[in-house]
Amino acid sequence: MIADALFGDKPRLFCAIAEWNGEAAGLAVWFLNFSTFRGRNGIYLEDLFVRPAHRGKGLGKALMAYLARRCVDDGYARFEWSVLDWNAPSIAFYESIGAQVLPDWKICRMSGDALASFGKGGRQ
Repeated sequence: MIADALFGDKPRLFCAIAEWNGEAAGLAVWFLNFSTFRGRNGIYLEDLFVRPAHRGKGLGKALMAYLARRCVDDGYARFEWSVLDWNAPSIAFYESIGAQVLPDWKICRMSGDALASFGKGGRQ
């Protein structure tokens, strides 16, 4: 399913790869979302990963800057992602590049049995 989402006839998932001396060293996986507040698309970063041996070299920052540029160049309204509240190093990194960590929004998720049950008419 991931291969189809990335490489199928209608890609819905995108990936930027950071290289260091010709070696894949990090990646950003993202997709388009839509803001009804802004009336435009945005980018949602699903995963940002830099191999431990390549951390501290600016690759994460370069990947984030690349996605920010995509937003600006394509006229997208915003660039969003989630971070776990206990992940202090990531929060500090995101704040260092100018991101605002929103304290008043909570992520809601439905998956597994709850999703299957509700999708079949449960908990009405």
